[in-house]
Amino acid sequence: MKKVTIFHSGSVKIIEVEESISTWGALKSVLNSQYSYIDDMRAVLRGTQTTLELEEAVLPEGDITLFLMARKTKSGSDLTRQNCYAIIKEIRENDEEARDFFGNYTNISTIKLREMIKEWDMKENEVEEKRFLTFDELSDYLANIHNIIISPEVLEDDIEEYLISIENSKKIEEELKVESEKILAELS
Repeated sequence: MKKVTIFHSGSVKIIEVEESISTWGALKSVLNSQYSYIDDMRAVLRGTQTTLELEEAVLPEGDITLFLMARKTKSGSDLTRQNCYAIIKEIRENDEEARDFFGNYTNISTIKLREMIKEWDMKENEVEEKRFLTFDELSDYLANIHNIIISPEVLEDDIEEYLISIENSKKIEEELKVESEKILAELS
């Protein structure tokens, strides 16, 4: 089985698919049951930053990580009301803030829904950009991580976010170490 990790709207899903699924079209068919608006999404492979568009696009061997993002459209004007509902439902599924943001979306005009989706996507992209640190910032963060003290007033969500941040930092540190070793090996 091949593990596919999917990042979408701040959530992460891990699914397992048959190893024989080797093209974007085949994987998209599997994902269509979980993401009903997959045709309105842009899929980007982690690592290579390759955008999957053609059904015949060949997937890399082994496990993959995929980022699903809304396609850039003319202010979302080509989204139907049903597309808007599907997108909002998916966003709201695991996000309390999104539930508050979209509220009772079934009583909102399609034009306003499109605007709200665009605003949410922009907000989510800002958050994603803030998560990436420069090498120096990451090094400083990792060097001082043992000095961080969590006060009793920290909310449970903050602790969970903190733990995820630590886990992500460790993964990045490992990736940087591997890349550094590769570079040193090439220079030798």
